[in-house]
Amino acid sequence: MARLRLLNQGFLSDIAAIQNDYAAALDADGINVLLDAVRMSNDKDLAESLAIVARLEVTVEKFAAKANAVMTSFPERMKGYDFKESSKDGLAIGYERGMDKVMPQFRETWDIEKEVVGHMNDLLIMLKEKRDDWAAEEEMFAFQNDEDLARFNEIMAKINAGVERQDEIREQLSKSAAEGMEGIQ
Repeated sequence: MARLRLLNQGFLSDIAAIQNDYAAALDADGINVLLDAVRMSNDKDLAESLAIVARLEVTVEKFAAKANAVMTSFPERMKGYDFKESSKDGLAIGYERGMDKVMPQFRETWDIEKEVVGHMNDLLIMLKEKRDDWAAEEEMFAFQNDEDLARFNEIMAKINAGVERQDEIREQLSKSAAEGMEGIQ
C-alpha cells in the first residue's frame, strides 16, 4: 500500500506541477493583459495582441502534450515500483478503467482550451476590423454601434461558456480523484 500511495502521489504531483507551470506560462504569454481595453486601445494595429494569442496557441499545444504524456505514463511508472505480478495486473486493470472514465473529460478540457484561444483570436480579428468603431472607456470597450457590441458579446459568451465547462470538468475530475484516493488509503 505504501508503494501504491507513493506511485499515486508522484503521479498527482506531476499533474499539479504541469498545471502550475501552465498557469505561469499563460501569465508570461500575456493572457492576463490580453483583453485589457486600455492596453488594446494603445495597440493600434493589434499586433501585440495578436502576438499574445499566437504565444497562447503554442503554449496550449505544448502543455496539452505534456499533460497527455503524464496521464498516459502511469503503466511505465508502475514498472519503477516493486509490485507483485498479481498486484501489477490489478493496477493495470484499475488504471485502464480509470482512464476510460477520465480521458474523455481530460481531452475535452484541452479541446476547450484550444477553442477558447481560437475565440480570443476571433475577438481580436473583429476588434481589428472595427478598429475605428470602438474605444476604451473606463477600462471597458465602448462600441459606436450595437451590431459590434452584439458581436463582441457573442464571442465573449463563447469564451465564458468554455471556461465554465472547464470548471465543471475540473470539479468532476477532482471529485473522482478524491474518491479514488480514498479507495487506496
